[in-house]
Amino acid sequence: MVTALEIPDDPAQIARWIETVLVGPDVGRLVREIEITQEVTGRSPKPTPAIDKVLAEFRTPVLERGLGELPYERVRLLLRYPRTLLELQELVFVEGREYWSGLPRPAELVEATTSQLKKINQAIADKDLIGDQPVRPIASERAVALPENAGKARELSSTKRHWMFSPAGTLALATAASVAFFFVGNWYAEQGFDGGIGAGLVVQVDQSWGWDRPGILAAKLDRSAYLNHLANLAAEWSSERPASASDLKTRIEQFRHSCDTLIAAQHSQLTQSDKDWVVERCKVWAGKLDEQLAALNQTSNLQAVLDATDAIANSLVTALRERAQG
Repeated sequence: MVTALEIPDDPAQIARWIETVLVGPDVGRLVREIEITQEVTGRSPKPTPAIDKVLAEFRTPVLERGLGELPYERVRLLLRYPRTLLELQELVFVEGREYWSGLPRPAELVEATTSQLKKINQAIADKDLIGDQPVRPIASERAVALPENAGKARELSSTKRHWMFSPAGTLALATAASVAFFFVGNWYAEQGFDGGIGAGLVVQVDQSWGWDRPGILAAKLDRSAYLNHLANLAAEWSSERPASASDLKTRIEQFRHSCDTLIAAQHSQLTQSDKDWVVERCKVWAGKLDEQLAALNQTSNLQAVLDATDAIANSLVTALRERAQG
């Protein structure tokens, strides 16, 4: 089965799904499938950011407790820039804590690593001392994900990865991925990533993001989780860096419109006090965004407007998270 076809529709399940891919043998295949889809649609993203930039301040929590610690807008970046998955797999193998070594692995990988472990343990049995220190056999296939055995784990994964990016592998994947273009492309469209898929086929893409994404405010969450959900959606502002005045204007207008969406929403997850607070604060934030749109028409200093809008976004994200803790 083409791995990309398995990407969950439910945003809440995507992080866990990526985790299962990372500890399996098919990361290279998934990366190439997504890249082929992007190439065919003419929507390949800008140069891939380093994984540390994607994880940012969540690097340690992710290594300790998994991708559930990563805000949704940053999880989406892993699929928008698929080669970050290769870096993340390497990082997890080298620095991942017990959470990662405890994840279930595909039977294929368990079989391969068990075979390797038998060879390693046989070598240990043949020579049970290294210097003056006794050597303890490796207990199970899960040990290959621990830092001291990372090299062997990377070897198992990199063999397939090398084939995936070879000419023969690319041709085979292109054939298989052609089956997936429509399905993967639709998933990308729903997530606000990409446009038309396939020759002659035009897909109308909803370019909305944050609070404006259809159905996103209907999530069945408790009060605290919902406020954090709103904060995560607002933080999507930072997922794009407009490079021109027109792009920046469009991005701020989208942000401003999402405030109207938030004001008009039912917010059944919140108390009346919380609803009143969200509406009141969002009116303030909308006014500040209007100020930046006005400033954009009066200045050529795009960076100043971008910085000011970043500050507004950071302020409202912080306010929502603090409210969630109250």
